[in-house]
Amino acid sequence: MSQDVVILGGARTPIGKFGGSLRPLSAVELGAHAIREALGRTGTPADRVDLCVVGHARQAGNGPNPGRLMAVNGGLPVTTPAYTVQQACLSGLLAVFQVRYAILEGDASVAVAAGAEHMTNIPYLSFDARWGARLGHASLVDAMFKDGFIDPLTGKHMGELCDALARRYGIGRPEQDAFALESQQRAAKAKKDGHVDRVLAPIPIPRGKGEPLLFAEDEHARADATPEGLAKLPPAFGEDGTITAGNACGITDGAAALVVASADGAGRLAARPLARILGTAVAAVAPEDYAIAPVASTRKLLGQLGMEVRQFDFVEINEAFAAQTLACLRDLDLDPGRVNVWGGAIALGHPIGMSGARILLNLVRQLEALGGRYGLAAICGNGGHGASIAIERLG
Repeated sequence: MSQDVVILGGARTPIGKFGGSLRPLSAVELGAHAIREALGRTGTPADRVDLCVVGHARQAGNGPNPGRLMAVNGGLPVTTPAYTVQQACLSGLLAVFQVRYAILEGDASVAVAAGAEHMTNIPYLSFDARWGARLGHASLVDAMFKDGFIDPLTGKHMGELCDALARRYGIGRPEQDAFALESQQRAAKAKKDGHVDRVLAPIPIPRGKGEPLLFAEDEHARADATPEGLAKLPPAFGEDGTITAGNACGITDGAAALVVASADGAGRLAARPLARILGTAVAAVAPEDYAIAPVASTRKLLGQLGMEVRQFDFVEINEAFAAQTLACLRDLDLDPGRVNVWGGAIALGHPIGMSGARILLNLVRQLEALGGRYGLAAICGNGGHGASIAIERLG
């Protein structure tokens, strides 16, 4: 079955908190490290890679085509084409979709798909500086908001839109906080059980004249989170809101990469694929409904495959907000016990371009470590898009 597209494996950096340990590095350095580690862990010779696609959502200041910079700095030959994709939070998963399309078209046999983000160093922008402010004060615009937190189609913050969704679905603060606590507890257990170490690629951080510091653990997660602590946090988007810093994803830094190949390409590498991609789907909804866009993309995918959601042993839904994930669980009639079993972005953080690649890598390893045949991953994004992918464990 030469048209099967398979996943050989991958790696991710530990996720750094906003302004934390990864501050001295850049998105390019994080992505390059993830690519280098993914190649090494899968035993893939760099000169056998035909294509590299990288999802990167906040590109300002990272150079032209940062995916190319990550590929070359990650050890791929300069003769290997590489490009960057940007579809907000979907970017890392879209990179996987793009290399799959290339493989199915016969344009590539072995490829790298990655996602990277360094939110700590997202710059401020000055729209007055180029031609001069002429008179009076000049202003700076935070690209974190301009290119991310604010949805230009509605003019509202992503959190505001999700607060409105929570009211519409009747998802209250206690339910959201309970979900957030569960995310933290599951992440802590996955770390304790050694599952996280299977995907982490510790990264050295320069320290002036001293030896580099090896950053080896996710630092946003709060294993000490309590119901009482979560309940004390104020609403982030108005006094009557239910979204807080505790039941929303964190602003973080990180990168992940996967090696994807045709079945024939994997055979020529003598590699043992971990999973095959059954199908992918992207769907669009009204911008204000972005949080439930994964419902539309998942239903589209299930229709293409002739499958039902109950057939999936494990599901990864990116946790932008607890309310968003809970709404998706409700609409898709998903068993919470099978969703984000190793915790999610509320605990780990959501480096925008990385997350799609991270949840897929998690899913592959969950099927391998915990057993099961089918896995589903889905993610929502600014503007009203959702993306879903279905995989089957091999071996």
